[in-house]
Amino acid sequence: MGAPAAFREHKALTTGLAALAMAWAMTFAALGFRKQDEFLLHRGLIAWYWGGLMGVAVSYPVAFFIGTGGLSGFLQPGARYDARALVIAFNEGYGLLMVTQLVGFFAVFLYRKASGR
Repeated sequence: MGAPAAFREHKALTTGLAALAMAWAMTFAALGFRKQDEFLLHRGLIAWYWGGLMGVAVSYPVAFFIGTGGLSGFLQPGARYDARALVIAFNEGYGLLMVTQLVGFFAVFLYRKASGR
């Protein structure tokens, strides 16, 4: 017994459209990147590196607070329900972001190293 076929088809369609939207965005980001001169490229790289690093640094304490169940006490004080499944889902989502960011970093790093750039 699984999910109804209409539900599975809807999820497959929306996931495919999300992937298509990201491919579209990455295509235009790459085209825009190639049009920049060396000064804009360097400024953008520095901004993404340090901005991304600061964003991760700021998000970690917030994610830790939410991931340990701190938000459920604010939303429904005194509620008697088990939020472990929500906490696990949140932690897995945050972890997925960190892991994919590292995988992307290493992919670009190894590509540039192999191509001699």
